[in-house]
Amino acid sequence: MPFKHIQRVLFVSPYGLGDALFSTPLIRTLKNRFPAFSISLLVGSRTRGLFEHNPDIDAVFTYDKDFMKSLGPWKRARRLATQWKIIR
Repeated sequence: MPFKHIQRVLFVSPYGLGDALFSTPLIRTLKNRFPAFSISLLVGSRTRGLFEHNPDIDAVFTYDKDFMKSLGPWKRARRLATQWKIIR
């Protein structure tokens, strides 16, 4: 199996509700096919609620685009670095 070395998968779907809904069957199929995978999502703050209680997803991380735009460049960079460490 070519995917045996993969342990964790991160889906990035930070935008609209429709994108988030269309990714759900893919996540379910991937989890059914590879149950050992740890599946995480990086989603926008508006779509977090759709995934929080999904049994196929192990972790949900939020990227709040509007909040990040409100920060200055240095604070934004620090916030992104912190978030990256948490996801990693």
